[in-house]
Amino acid sequence: MGSRTCCPALSREHFLIHGVLRHQHHGQAGCAPCRPARSVLRAGPPWQPAPTVCCTSTVRCLTGGAQGRGEVGQKGPSTVVLHSRDQVRQRGTIVCRAGAGATSRNNIKVVVVGVGSEIGREVVRAVNKARGMEVAGAVDPSCAGQDIGEVAGLEPLELPVLNDIIMVLSSISQARDDLGVVVDIGGGGTAYETVRQATAFGLRSVVGAQDLTPKQLSTLIDFCEKSSMGCVAAPSFSIGEVLLQQAAVNAGFYYGEVDLEERLDPAQQEVPSASVLRTAEALKGLGREFNTAAEDAPLGPDDGLLQRTDAGEGLVIASRSTGGADMRYSQHLRFEGAGESLEVRHTVHSARGYMAGLLLAIRKVARLRSMVYGLEKIL
Repeated sequence: MGSRTCCPALSREHFLIHGVLRHQHHGQAGCAPCRPARSVLRAGPPWQPAPTVCCTSTVRCLTGGAQGRGEVGQKGPSTVVLHSRDQVRQRGTIVCRAGAGATSRNNIKVVVVGVGSEIGREVVRAVNKARGMEVAGAVDPSCAGQDIGEVAGLEPLELPVLNDIIMVLSSISQARDDLGVVVDIGGGGTAYETVRQATAFGLRSVVGAQDLTPKQLSTLIDFCEKSSMGCVAAPSFSIGEVLLQQAAVNAGFYYGEVDLEERLDPAQQEVPSASVLRTAEALKGLGREFNTAAEDAPLGPDDGLLQRTDAGEGLVIASRSTGGADMRYSQHLRFEGAGESLEVRHTVHSARGYMAGLLLAIRKVARLRSMVYGLEKIL
């Protein structure tokens, strides 16, 4: 049993009796050091447990109340008794396991598909660090049998990577009072089957929609709605990208000259990227023609130019190489008006840039009863 507790006065007297750590506090009635922290103690009949749990420890502090009598009924100096997690549960009290990576039956159980990829490893690290959720399984034939934590560069989680998603989903779904979410955002072409399998086992899903065809999306929407099971499918889980596209639409109402530019690694992404194409589609949704004041759209310099793409409605996309810069992807929009200009830039430096949106989707999907397409729908 760990020594961390909500009671800083435990430096007085400690002794271990039959697996129970006891602290004799020779002060006023009750455990005064604990009282101002989170009000975990209250006056009342002897042996009455506190109504709340101090969330700085995996153990609970019990006191005898105003009479200064402890859990063992001693008179005189109050006694604070700290029990192990199992001992407290046997007594019918509530236990709080706090801190990143702590396990609890109230946590969201997350299954990661494609854990061997860069984005999959980052998902494991993000979920392991986040409060209220935990890694419950992972699927990837390329690293089957290895410990999930070690694959992600963490301490061992004592959970092996499996190569069969059905085995993982079956295990999670058996715990009926637990919430399970399957995450598949690696873009490996498995999102469609992941949603179908997760929904069939009564689990929610959060998937990348970059590989889903319109027909597959329509099928999954009907499937999730009939099953009353939530799903978030998004082309990107970058909150910054969504905000950039929203800003582009707002600016597009007032500025007619637009320059779209992106920087990317052509070895990792298609040219032009799906991200900048979504921005162009959002602008075209305004129903206006851009760059009509000049013969051509503003093009900018040719340094690192990979390709120019006519996106329609007068929009031209300039795709450039990152040139070894410390970034994963960058998108830059410049709007020109009479006597002024507006620039909006969004840069993703690493896979961690997608984790805030992903964790938000995992939490939001718990309240959904159908499929939601696009991260902007849950922001």
